[in-house]
Order: sequence, then structure tokens, then C-alpha cells
Amino acid sequence: YVLYNYLLTYILNPLYLTGFRIGDIISAIEGKPISNVAELKFHMSLLGVGGEAKLTKVASDKKETISIELKQAPNIPPKVEMTFDQKNFFPGLKISTINPMVEEENGLEWNSEGLLVIASGEIGSHIGLRKDDIIISVNGVKLKTVFDLDKVLKKIKGVVAIAINRNGRNLLLRFRI
Repeated sequence: YVLYNYLLTYILNPLYLTGFRIGDIISAIEGKPISNVAELKFHMSLLGVGGEAKLTKVASDKKETISIELKQAPNIPPKVEMTFDQKNFFPGLKISTINPMVEEENGLEWNSEGLLVIASGEIGSHIGLRKDDIIISVNGVKLKTVFDLDKVLKKIKGVVAIAINRNGRNLLLRFRI
């Protein structure tokens, strides 16, 4: 499996710390050939956090076996959660920033961007938000912090378009304020 940028996204990544670089190929784990990320993650999950994995690395036609310690995905940057109250557009909506730990805990794609819906609240569910949706943008404005959603919504008059990712599918929720 060829390492692309999304596999080396944070500096504490065990692959990066042991010398893997973008473009290197992981051809096997524990001597078993692999061909995609799903196989790599599956075999690593069998070894478990705290275990050690022997990865076969191919770089510049040179093959070597490197051992890495399997660690829990880091909470970097720190996860921030927010529950909206009655003063906000979506009372009861609970959202979280996304980092490697949140991605791992929720089975999200690596390098997911946006805000994870933990609970949709009554109004959020009426407009179509569901638990585990990722809110990407509102009227084209990308959301990075939990405070961005309410800040952007307060400036809008009329039609609102919320871009979300639901189970790998991009959707647009439209409603009028």
C-alpha cells in the first residue's frame, strides 16, 4: 500500500517517527501481504493498542522490515465539544471537532474535515441532521471550530444550505430562516 499524505498527517504518527515517508510502500504486515488501507487497519487492530507491528517497507527499490509500536490515535488538536442551548439556532445539537482520536473512535475517514454531529437535537433532526453526520460548511463557509456554526448562522437571512457528509456521501440540507 502506497503511503499518501493522509497517512502521515500528524507529527506524532508512529509511521513517520520510524522513518516512513510519503510515497513509501507498505507491502506486508507481520509477513502477510496487504494491498489497501482496510487490510492494514484490520491487521493492526488484531495486534491491538500497545502491541507491535512488523511492517515491510519498500522505498526506492529497497525492502526492509520496520517494527512500530501501536498507539492510540492522538487527541491533537484537543477535541472540543459543544451543546447548543436555547439561545442558539439548534438547541440540543451537540457537535465535536474532528482529530485523529475522534476519527478512530467514530470510524471516520482519515483527514475528515468539519464538525461531527454527536446529537442532532429537535430542530437539527427536523432539517435532516443525524448523529454521525459531518457538517462541512454553511452557505459555502467551511466550519473548523464548534463556534463557527452558530456564528455563521446568525449572519444569514433567508435560505440556508448546510453541506454534510453522511456515511461517505455528500449531501446538502436546505431550509429557510
